[in-house]
Amino acid sequence: MTFSDAADIMAGVADRPITYHDVDRETWVRESIAAGLPADYASIMRLVTDDIASGRGTQPNDVVQTVTGVPPISFREYATRTKHAWMPTGNR
Repeated sequence: MTFSDAADIMAGVADRPITYHDVDRETWVRESIAAGLPADYASIMRLVTDDIASGRGTQPNDVVQTVTGVPPISFREYATRTKHAWMPTGNR
């Protein structure tokens, strides 16, 4: 799943347009460090976001169920369950 895929799912859950706009990750890392994020952590986050943005992010597996005993949920289900946290109050 890419960030664009996530935005599409969130748009469906919100029933309104949501669009992902990629950012220059070098700028993001530099500004994150300037805002106080430790440089090592910012560098790791750059690698993670590169993988997600390219579609090379994690693939579904059974780790959640193995570790917690609870089946994992889809991102769509997660977005639906947490809509109250990311959707503006007047638009829920």
